[in-house]
Amino acid sequence: MNTQRTIHQYLIRYKDLEGKSHLESVYASDAMEAQNFAIDCNSGLFQRPHLINAVIKTDKKIRVMPVNPGPPESSPNKPRR
Repeated sequence: MNTQRTIHQYLIRYKDLEGKSHLESVYASDAMEAQNFAIDCNSGLFQRPHLINAVIKTDKKIRVMPVNPGPPESSPNKPRR
């Protein structure tokens, strides 16, 4: 079983309220996730996501292994205090 997943670099192009163009680079598994990352990390885009005018996938990619968070705190095998 292959547990690795491929993450691609995306460039998010947007204009600010003054009309200046900007590019932000994010790594995500798809374009929608990349756009959401950019919106969550940039307060201007969070307030005005319509300023995004392009989500561009580059050739750069990385492989990552998902992190196993472990058992939940209320695990029945955990000794009680």
